[in-house]
Amino acid sequence: MREAVSAHQGGHLEQAAQLYRTLTTRYPEFPDAWHYYGLLLYQGGDTEKGLESLRKAHALKPDNPAFLLN
Repeated sequence: MREAVSAHQGGHLEQAAQLYRTLTTRYPEFPDAWHYYGLLLYQGGDTEKGLESLRKAHALKPDNPAFLLN
């Protein structure tokens, strides 16, 4: 997760997307991976898939305020 977030923050969006996809596939109940992947997709213009990922994160952990805000 650290590597994915670091790539995301560093502007290496393809690398970050690949890492987030790997995380969400291996750990489908990991809300942070869904959240950051959703942000990356949304920021990249894929609003539909981005919102889908953000909603998945929120469904997994509905009490997280960051998930609610995003």
